[in-house]
Amino acid sequence: QLVDEEATKAGSFAAADKQGNTACALLWLVRSLRLLEVTLTALAQEDGRNLSDCVREGYGATLHAHHNWVTRNVIRTGLMAAPSRSAFMAMLSPDPSTALSKMRELLECYSPALCRIH
Repeated sequence: QLVDEEATKAGSFAAADKQGNTACALLWLVRSLRLLEVTLTALAQEDGRNLSDCVREGYGATLHAHHNWVTRNVIRTGLMAAPSRSAFMAMLSPDPSTALSKMRELLECYSPALCRIH
């Protein structure tokens, strides 16, 4: 219904698509939420991987296929500036084990909720 209303206001589905629409915005929102889920899941494992490796895994599983070459390279370059795993965990909590347990607790609710909408 939402897509039909946007197409009616724009005059056609093609015009609504060119102007940007709510359906497209929701699609990218869900993709971004999935990126966060995969990244946090990778980070919540105690295998010592760097933050940038966890984000790279999440990006590869979610957004990589939908980005052009330029965007992919901007992301790759940006990941070089990511903090270390220990620095990131320290930003979340002074105690790394607390950060991990809270991350896992979040994922217990977050993942099923995301699965229901995806």
